[in-house]
Formats: sequence, C-alpha cells, structure tokens
Amino acid sequence: MTVEKTPKLKVNRSKKPLRESALRTPAIDRWQIEREAYLRAERRGFEPGHELEDWLAAEHSLGARADA
Repeated sequence: MTVEKTPKLKVNRSKKPLRESALRTPAIDRWQIEREAYLRAERRGFEPGHELEDWLAAEHSLGARADA
C-alpha cells in the first residue's frame, strides 16, 4: 500500500508583497474612492449609467492607481 503525498501550498517568500487589488491602493483606501464617486453621482442627481465614469474620475482625483 502506497501513501500519496498531498502537494504543498506555495508560499510567497519574496520581499515584494503580493499585488493588491485594484479596489485598494497603498495610499488611498477604497472607501475614500467610494465616497468621492458617491459625491460625484450626488452632484449629478444620481443619473444612471455613469457609475464607472464616477469611479474612475474619483480614482483620478484622489491620485489612485489601478495598477498599484
């Protein structure tokens, strides 16, 4: 009878941290972007169809980077 070994999980041992989500950047938290996007939508009267535009404009105005 042979015993099969289970594969070991790979561990990130490099000095570089794992890539962060596009929804969170090191200097700016997601809630800050979310709040700014909400305020932009509010100023526009919550007209539908501009959600992505609001989010991207909020990221830009706060200096967030999607590739961070």
